[in-house]
Amino acid sequence: MFAAWFSHSGQPERLLPLFLGWLPAHEAHEELDFVLRRYLAAGLPYAHVAKPFETWLLKFGTLPHAVYFWKDALRQSNLSVPLVCQALAWCRMNPRAAGYDAVWRLAQCRRFLGQPEIDAAYRAAAEVVLPTLAGRRINWLLAKVIQGVLVAYLRVAEERSDAWTKVLLNVLANPDVFNEAVQAQPESQDLVLVERVVALLFAGHIQPDSVAISRFAKWVDVQWDPTNKASLAPVVARLCSSYPEHHAMWELTLTPKD
Repeated sequence: MFAAWFSHSGQPERLLPLFLGWLPAHEAHEELDFVLRRYLAAGLPYAHVAKPFETWLLKFGTLPHAVYFWKDALRQSNLSVPLVCQALAWCRMNPRAAGYDAVWRLAQCRRFLGQPEIDAAYRAAAEVVLPTLAGRRINWLLAKVIQGVLVAYLRVAEERSDAWTKVLLNVLANPDVFNEAVQAQPESQDLVLVERVVALLFAGHIQPDSVAISRFAKWVDVQWDPTNKASLAPVVARLCSSYPEHHAMWELTLTPKD
């Protein structure tokens, strides 16, 4: 009854007191999401249903269809650590969800990083989700999101682990992600990204004359703000020293123009 009213009545708030009285006795029901989704779609306040909403997500939030809830829940402020970790568990367990939803939810979770449990959950999710992008067509909007998700992952990845190496190589191999036509958002213009790409070079995982490196360097050249490019000077110096035959490319693409 409530779901139909919220969807079709045109006056969803009229049954709000009755609904809020009914809700506590039904908040542990697996199919409660059917009603709550229509409640939110009707534009009714999240604050009124935050507790049952979050109770449902903690119990059923890794089910594939929970994605409809996570999109709304992750917009809220002051989410608990267990709830954010549950959202990241959904990403890890549903890496190929339709519409690249796992990538979009990872992007929403970035603002909660900085707490050990969430960092670990984000790391685990990204290491499952990002490799699924290999060989898939990515539009420019999604590419910007992937760049931000990747940088956030590299900031929490364990440097001694080889997991980040595999993730970064996978993303670099997709020509749609680091592409000179894709605008670099401020959060993507991060020194850690270039340092990790250079680490791949020094470890022999990728060659300096590879298409992926050339494409990445052009993206930095075209899309990075000159101030952020200036921060790469120590990295450029190491590259020029280690690969002098490519000196011109490093200087041209990774340093700000005068």
